[in-house]
Amino acid sequence: MLNSWRQNQTNSSGLDGNFMKKLITSAGVAAFGVSGLQARDAPGFTHTQTERPWTVSSTIRAFYDDNYRTFPKGLPSSEAFGFEVRPAVRLALPLGQTFIGTGYNFSGRYFDGRQPDQWDYSHEFDVRLDHRFSERFELNVTDSFVISSEPTVLDSFSGIITAPTRAPGGSQRNAANIKFSAQLTRLLGLVLGYGNNLYSYEQAGIGSRSALLDRMEHAANLDVRFQVTSQFVGIVGCQYGVSKYSGDTPLYMVGTFPGPYTEGPLSSIRDSQSRFGYVGAEYSFSSKLTGAIRVGIQSTAYDSFSNSSLSPYVDLSMAYTYKAGCSMQAGFKHSRNSTEIAAPVGAGNVGQPTLDQETSAVFGSITHQITRSLTGSLISQYQMSTFNGGAANNGDDNLWLVGLNFEYRINPHLAVELGYNYDTLESALANRSFSRNRVYMGVRATY
Repeated sequence: MLNSWRQNQTNSSGLDGNFMKKLITSAGVAAFGVSGLQARDAPGFTHTQTERPWTVSSTIRAFYDDNYRTFPKGLPSSEAFGFEVRPAVRLALPLGQTFIGTGYNFSGRYFDGRQPDQWDYSHEFDVRLDHRFSERFELNVTDSFVISSEPTVLDSFSGIITAPTRAPGGSQRNAANIKFSAQLTRLLGLVLGYGNNLYSYEQAGIGSRSALLDRMEHAANLDVRFQVTSQFVGIVGCQYGVSKYSGDTPLYMVGTFPGPYTEGPLSSIRDSQSRFGYVGAEYSFSSKLTGAIRVGIQSTAYDSFSNSSLSPYVDLSMAYTYKAGCSMQAGFKHSRNSTEIAAPVGAGNVGQPTLDQETSAVFGSITHQITRSLTGSLISQYQMSTFNGGAANNGDDNLWLVGLNFEYRINPHLAVELGYNYDTLESALANRSFSRNRVYMGVRATY
């Protein structure tokens, strides 16, 4: 969520056979449904583009990162200088009633002195299809595929960070979404959606990221929309979600020192089903200020346990364009989500593991055109997560992410930039808290 720097600190990884099989399954399922999960629109996609349909850019940056491995406080630092090369291509095709957009970003990052591998690589691919059958019926399809090892990248589309710490090895995420909108009458409309998220991690073994977080998420939603006025829309909706974990190694070992030890449960012990009910509204205060809110209840039942969890569900957003080249955005989200913590309860690691976490996240951004050529932006997110179940029950994580960037445009095709990012995690769990500082400067060419 935090900016192109945060979204591109990634590690090299390939596509294993298991992930490709899952991806084919995910794409096949997505073709028949429509989106309850939030999808990140591919950057640069606009319906009003009138010049050439494609854009090519390339960025070169020098950077310093004082904790690229997100080591806990008290351990030796993992600092490095380096440089990044980032080419990108965008294609946007308005075709009458249909819009097609696609984009690809590649990042290669070199860390001076890092052993054994000094290079990180990332891939980001987005595609979007909008088709308006008539003034009353519209279909929207999006897909976002990412290969990355940077913690905040995989969840950038959802607004809530599942795993804030970095683990060895790469990871892949595919988010497919379909939404069908129908305006049945002048006052009544329906939105039917389906989303499918697939996560696969390369780190293998007992207690690895693959064991903890490999999963497929489904969500289907139905919103009934009431066009009260030209500016105000009331919403009543429901959503049904399923989380299916697929790690094939245990979450942890069972036993006490000095042993013997046996293998604990697989990640499928955390499979769950969630039901949402909510009301909401969308309001256009003016042509420059808009807002949206959904408030309701989330009920989560776990397939392997008789207990269930009831929690609030909130999704709030606001956008304000206060003058040309200057804008603000803010939002708040509260929901249950997956966690990288297993932490079983009971002697010898016997008992219920940590099942998930309940998260409140608030974020804001401001972009301000200081002069005709100089633009500054500030982006920040605070997130508090409370663990559910296991030895970590009711323990919490507090995560801050801040990004500051200045861009000076030399001409329409060339710009220089300077930026700073700060991340910090304060956790109730031992050996988890960390802080991280990054500075960078670079040049970007666009055509």
